[in-house]
Amino acid sequence: MKNINSWQDIEWDVLEDQIFHLQLRIFKAAENRELSKVHKLQAGLISSHFAKYFSIRKVMFDNTCKKIPGIENLIILSPVERFTLSNYLLIYGTNSITQKSYRIYPDGKRRVLNLSTVEERAKQMLVYLALCPQWEAQFKLSNYGLRPGRSFRDALEVIFLEVSKKPKWTLKQIFQNIYSKLIILT
Repeated sequence: MKNINSWQDIEWDVLEDQIFHLQLRIFKAAENRELSKVHKLQAGLISSHFAKYFSIRKVMFDNTCKKIPGIENLIILSPVERFTLSNYLLIYGTNSITQKSYRIYPDGKRRVLNLSTVEERAKQMLVYLALCPQWEAQFKLSNYGLRPGRSFRDALEVIFLEVSKKPKWTLKQIFQNIYSKLIILT
C-alpha cells in the first residue's frame, strides 16, 4: 500500500491491521509503564496517514457520531475532498469554524446548536485512536463501566463464575455483621 494517490486506492483491511498493531504496541508499552515509548508511538500514530484516513472514515461512514444532533444534515464530502482533508489534518493549531444550526421547539423557542465540522470530528477521532490503548492498559480487567467492547452481561458472567467457585461476601452480609455488632454494643 505504498502508492496511495486517491481515496479509492486505500486498502482498508491492510490499513486497519497497521493501526491495530501500532495500538497494540502502545498498549504493551503502557502496560510496562514505558511512558517515553508510549508518547513516541502516539505521536507516530497521530502523524501517520493511515490513522488520518481511518479517522475520517470512522467519522463519515461508521456512524460513530450518530447521537450528535444535526449529523444527518452534514454534507458528505466527495472522495477527493476526503483525501485532501486527510493530507492536511493536523491536531495542532486553531479549531475550524463550527456550523450553526437552529432547532425550533413546538412552543416556538429557537435554540442555536454549534455543530463541529467533519474536520473537528476527524481530529477528535485521531486523538481517540492514540489515547484509547494507553488508558485501556491502565484500567483493571474487572472494570466494566463505559469501556469499549464491554457490557453489563460481561460483568454478570464474571460475577457468576467467581461466586460459583467460592462463596463471596456481599454488601448485605457486611451490613448484617455491622448491624449485629451495633446491637451487641448497645
